[in-house]
Amino acid sequence: MKLAFLSFSAFAAMGFGLATASAQEEVTFRATPIQPSAFKVKKAKAKGIELEPTPGIELKGRQYLPDGAGPNPAVIILVSGDGLTQSHLNWAETLSEAGYVALVVDSFGARGGGNYQDTSALNMPDDAYSAFRYLAARTDVDVGRIGLLGFSLGGFHIFTVVSATNARVPDGFSPVSAIAVYPECQPDGAVTVPMMILAGDADQLMSLSTCRAFVQQTENSEHPVTLHVYPGVTHFFDNPAYTKGEGTSHEEPKPLWFEGNHYDKTAHADAVSRILEFLEAAHP
Repeated sequence: MKLAFLSFSAFAAMGFGLATASAQEEVTFRATPIQPSAFKVKKAKAKGIELEPTPGIELKGRQYLPDGAGPNPAVIILVSGDGLTQSHLNWAETLSEAGYVALVVDSFGARGGGNYQDTSALNMPDDAYSAFRYLAARTDVDVGRIGLLGFSLGGFHIFTVVSATNARVPDGFSPVSAIAVYPECQPDGAVTVPMMILAGDADQLMSLSTCRAFVQQTENSEHPVTLHVYPGVTHFFDNPAYTKGEGTSHEEPKPLWFEGNHYDKTAHADAVSRILEFLEAAHP
C-alpha cells in the first residue's frame, strides 16, 4: 500500500489521529435540457408553435481542488443510495490531494431530498453527463483526463454511463476511466473505458456473482474490466460511520444500512491505494 498517496482525511478516517481538512466549495451546474416529446412537438407544430426544450434542473456538487493552476485531471463522484455523506467528501479530498479536481455530485440534495427513501426520481447518468460538461468547460481541468467513481447506487449507474450500447450518451462525453465500488453490476455488456470494480464477498446488498460474470465476458474486449474482492468485507466497507465495536459511539440517526455492514480499515486503505494507482495508469 502506498501510504504516501493517502490524504489527511483518509488517515483521520482510518483512525490515525490526524485532523481532517475542511477546504471545499459548493458548486452548481445545469442538468441537460429536457427535450419535448415527438407527440408534443407534432401537436405544437400543427398550431404553428415551435417548442423549446425545458431547462434542466440546477444540480449541486461539492468540489475539491488540487494545488496548482492546472489543467488537472478530474474525477466525478456519484454517491450511494444513502445520499451525500462525509465518506464521499473524504474520497474527494483524498483525490484532490493526489492532484485531481474532485467533484461529488449531490444527486439527492439537488432534488430536495437526502437519500433514496425520500428522492426516488433520479437521473444519475445525466448527472454524470452534466458534471462532465461543467468540468470540461473549466480552464483548470484537462478534458482528456476526466474519470468516474461511483459508490453502490452511483456505481450501478456507472455501468450505464460507460456502456458500449448506450445510445443516449451526449456528444463530447469522453471519460477515460470508470470505477465502481460495491455496485449492483449489470448482467452483461461491454464498456467504453478501462473499468475497475471493488467489492467484498460478505456483501449482502449486491450480487458478486453477477459482477464476476460481467468481468469474465469482457476479458477479450478492448476495455477489459478488473474486479478485486475483499474477503469477509461488506457493503460500505470504506465508510467509517459503519464502525462497530466496544467503545464506538455514533450520532443518531445511524446510517441507513448500519445493521449487517461494517467499516473495514484495512480494506479501505487498500481501496484508496488501488483507486489512485488505477487512476494514475488511466490518466497519464
